[in-house]
Amino acid sequence: MIAHLELSSNMNLVDIKNNIIKFVESGENVDQVIDIITSNLNHDQKINLVEMFEEDMLNQINNATNLLNVRIHGSLNSILKSRLFVYPEPDTTYQQDLYNEKLENDTYTSEDFHEQIFYHSKSPLSIKIEKWQKDTHDGLGGLVAMQNDSVQKRNLMIYSFSDKLANCINKNNIDVGIYVNNLDEQIKKLSSECDILSGLHLREISYFKNILIWDAITTEKNLQVSSEESFGAYKISCKLQWDVSNNKIHPCAGSVQIDECENLSVLPRSYFPIFMTSFDDVNNLETNIKLLYNKLHDIREDSEISY
Repeated sequence: MIAHLELSSNMNLVDIKNNIIKFVESGENVDQVIDIITSNLNHDQKINLVEMFEEDMLNQINNATNLLNVRIHGSLNSILKSRLFVYPEPDTTYQQDLYNEKLENDTYTSEDFHEQIFYHSKSPLSIKIEKWQKDTHDGLGGLVAMQNDSVQKRNLMIYSFSDKLANCINKNNIDVGIYVNNLDEQIKKLSSECDILSGLHLREISYFKNILIWDAITTEKNLQVSSEESFGAYKISCKLQWDVSNNKIHPCAGSVQIDECENLSVLPRSYFPIFMTSFDDVNNLETNIKLLYNKLHDIREDSEISY
């Protein structure tokens, strides 16, 4: 059991990494494993541990037998979706931040401009994608690097929200994180089963109102891909809200909604609601997500339908 594991102060990072993999592969919850084994690590050590796991991921990609297997799977995929991986690439590099400061202070020179354009124009994520492309067969690691960064952005949203929620409702933050994480996985799975081209993904958090918002931008007709000109015709969403005054881990209310774009040729696009229904029992989540996609299907079949 995890409780019998020697604390990380007596282990190096390689030992910690190997123990995390061992316990996750034995069926232990990945977030509980991460919480216990990394409890004594500082920020920099956790970053180094993430990088060590990323090396394992690169090896997994290079060992793929065909293109269909080029993905992170097994225990590494569970670890990728855990509270350890909450370090997405920043928007700018340190050097770019210095240039931005110079612009604000009116000290930006023509030499700075030349250096920024030719030597420091790439974002941290672009740099990482290029590295993973070079370090993997056929350059497919670049796509995985981009996907991994999206996962880490999602993780950061989920665990920052759940930690704040846990503090407000006097619950264990690991338990709350596991619960919210499972909710997110449930919504993604249900929505993708309803429409694989328009699955819902966590996009927004309202910390003030304790709301999580999943949404998807989709096309005008059923079975159209995102490259179609009508992409963006509809936006679908699912919202869950928590009442921190009742000290309960589950949300107190939810809603699903369809919004229609006023004019696809005008940017930024403006949407108005054409369907919305609410529910007060999270056990009705599946029913309402299926209702959302049934209504979307009907509206796509006949745009004159009004609810």
